[in-house]
Amino acid sequence: MYPEDFSTDMSGLLDFLDGLTREHAELSTVRYVINDWYWGGVLPLKHHGFTFKVVGGCYFTLDFGRKGIEWGVFTELPEDPDGTCDVMTYGVNAEASVLRSYCKDTKPWSLMTGNDCSTWSEGMLRVMNAKARFISL
Repeated sequence: MYPEDFSTDMSGLLDFLDGLTREHAELSTVRYVINDWYWGGVLPLKHHGFTFKVVGGCYFTLDFGRKGIEWGVFTELPEDPDGTCDVMTYGVNAEASVLRSYCKDTKPWSLMTGNDCSTWSEGMLRVMNAKARFISL
C-alpha cells in the first residue's frame, strides 16, 4: 500500500524501492524540478525535487527537506509544484537499489552542515549517473 498523497515514512520508501528492485523495474527518466517558495512566507528560497518514471508502471516523487525525504507514488505524471521555475529531464540508467542506498544513507536536513535539498539533489543526480536530454516523461 502506498501513500495517497505524500509521505515521509522512510521504511515505506525503502520497501517501495525494494519492490521495484525485486521486479527488476527500469527507471527510464527523471524530472529534476526546482520551485520558488518562501520560508515563513518571507524569505525567498528554491526547493529541489524529482519525479521518476518507471517503465511500464508508475511515477514516483522524491524530495528532501526539514522533515526528511518526502515521497509519493502516482499512476499519472503528477503536476509540478506551485512556483516551478525550472525543470530538467534526464535519461537515467540506474536501478532502484541505487536510489534506496542513497535515501537510506541520507543524513538529517541541516543548513549548518550544508545538507539541504540542493546538495541532496546534486548527489542524487551523481549516483544515478543522470545524462541530460530532451525527452518526454
